Amino acid sequence: METSPDGVTWRTGATRRPEACGNDVVRLDADEAVRYVRMRGVHRKTTWGYSLYELGVYGTPAP
Repeated sequence: METSPDGVTWRTGATRRPEACGNDVVRLDADEAVRYVRMRGVHRKTTWGYSLYELGVYGTPAP
């Protein structure tokens, strides 16, 4: 997962490489100001691409 405060500058917020399917919960540092979040696939498990059912982002909006 990558995060950005402005949609231009991106940094790696978390890296997950699960061996099996399932739910992954990724938590970011509470003091990090993030406005944009994107999932970046690096290695496909199948020839058909990535399978992402749902991506949710929860938090408190900055003032």
